[in-house]
Amino acid sequence: MKKSQLISMDFVMTFVVFIFALSIFFFSLGNSAIAPDSGFDVSSELLFNRMEQISDKQINFLDGARINSTKLVRFIVLNPTTRFEYLFSDFESRYKTEVCVYLENKNEILKYFNAYKEPIDMIDVKPGIKCGDETGAFVKVSNYPKCLSGSEAIMLSKPVLYNNEIVSLKVLLCAK
Repeated sequence: MKKSQLISMDFVMTFVVFIFALSIFFFSLGNSAIAPDSGFDVSSELLFNRMEQISDKQINFLDGARINSTKLVRFIVLNPTTRFEYLFSDFESRYKTEVCVYLENKNEILKYFNAYKEPIDMIDVKPGIKCGDETGAFVKVSNYPKCLSGSEAIMLSKPVLYNNEIVSLKVLLCAK
């Protein structure tokens, strides 16, 4: 081979390796978890940990993966702003936030209650019933609690033991 052919071959191989490295870089960049910061985000571990560590032992209803029904009833009786302070006072948000916490078993909501800093009425348990209405009542639902249109939502869930039955403890956060 002539010297010019070797130089051309080296150039072609270098170019191919460069393109390969560049494609790997852009492929990994495209698959990375870069998401715009909406400002409304809650870590489920932090939230459920906060629920477990309510300082008042009379209303500390969540113990790991067990719910104490007596303490839950005591907690539900509190007003929504007090419940919000116990559960969400550490979470900063520039949004008006309303929270609906409920226990769900298959297609039934066993218990539910809301929490907020200011009353907003953004969450429907089912059409015509807000999360704060008839607090704690048993409701058979075909469609689950949802936020009103125009609000951002986050749903968090954790399996728990309630009255010797495994159910889902769900937290729906709605923000405007």
